[in-house]
Amino acid sequence: MIGSVMSYNVYQKLNFIMMRNFRTINNLKRLTTAKTLLAAAFLLTLTSCLKNDDDYTPQQVAAVSIFHASPGTQAFNFITDRGTGSGPFTFSQRTFYNLYAAGQRRISIRKVGGTQDTLRTGTVNLETDKFYSIYVVDAAPNPNFLIIKDSLTSPAAGKAKIRFLNLSPDAGALSLTTASDSLLFNTTAYKVHTAFSDITGNKTYTFKIKNNGTDKATRQNVEIKTGRVYTIWAKGIDNTTNDTLKTGIQVSEHLSDF
Repeated sequence: MIGSVMSYNVYQKLNFIMMRNFRTINNLKRLTTAKTLLAAAFLLTLTSCLKNDDDYTPQQVAAVSIFHASPGTQAFNFITDRGTGSGPFTFSQRTFYNLYAAGQRRISIRKVGGTQDTLRTGTVNLETDKFYSIYVVDAAPNPNFLIIKDSLTSPAAGKAKIRFLNLSPDAGALSLTTASDSLLFNTTAYKVHTAFSDITGNKTYTFKIKNNGTDKATRQNVEIKTGRVYTIWAKGIDNTTNDTLKTGIQVSEHLSDF
């Protein structure tokens, strides 16, 4: 048995997700083969614990996804006061949900390689059985944390859920539309996110972000699947000639079919 067992509500959701990932490994982009196999083995051990050990003390945990949304900030590792963490992250990269001990946590991001200098520290109160997205935001050299509690509920039949988050520091208030300029979310300020909203699933979309009617970025051929939950977020800097850091659109999936 591996230490104490995670709280069962989070376990159930992550068990489903990881086993789905294991079944679709050939098409999976967000986990390597080795990581997926380790995750499956870990869950099999936990399942055994849940079935066979009547004396375990459940560990209070939350699930956390980390995003690098700070244009110009170099690659970093994410670290907590428990010595746990993940990385390295380069701009626009994220992790899927990982488990962290619930409670008041000190968090930091540290440069990859070399002196491993700390770029930013902060605190977060992780509630048991809750899901969080932690975005590293604001342009270099002053990255900060944006912490969002993810209220994840199932979409309606035939639908997916999306929300919009504006993380482009200099693009102004942004609206999200479809290719035909059908408005999905209106005038969202920097570092503000909308509530989740249902959208027709199993459909391919083109999304655009606009400021005062002017297109700032377009993302084509985005497949939105029924039963899944997504954050569509604006990234990057509007006023730059560096294409890597230019304002764009990211689409990040959360949980699905739960």
